[in-house]
Amino acid sequence: GSPVPAPSSLRRLSRDAAAAYPGRPLRDKLAGWARTLPDRLAAAEAVEVAEAQIVRGVVEALKRDYPNYPRYQPSAWAKSFRDVQLVLRHNVNFMVRDDPDGLETSFLNWLRTILGAFVFHSPRFVRDTYVLLKAGCKRDLPPAA
Repeated sequence: GSPVPAPSSLRRLSRDAAAAYPGRPLRDKLAGWARTLPDRLAAAEAVEVAEAQIVRGVVEALKRDYPNYPRYQPSAWAKSFRDVQLVLRHNVNFMVRDDPDGLETSFLNWLRTILGAFVFHSPRFVRDTYVLLKAGCKRDLPPAA
């Protein structure tokens, strides 16, 4: 597989300490990041196992709430399934890297821009999709995830 890029916080810490040995604050931050990695990996595995159920639940709710959506978009529900799946997977990857800022600044901004370019994706539709995805994760994942 390809190497996983370090979250921006770790890249910044590494850059700041590039010409010196890691001091106590940096060692503490790195140790804390490493200490929580097994929990983040376990949560990622739980999401992977439940992904189809979570995404299906989101798309079914969107079908109910936006029955006219296929008029504006060929393959609307298949594309919605793919898009929700991508959002969930990117969320998990940023969570594993412990980089919530990266998720917001890179992927979600990009997705909002793409969806906003299409007339049929109202801000309400996008917001509802995210709300449904969060609810589906709470419903379909174990509490520890």
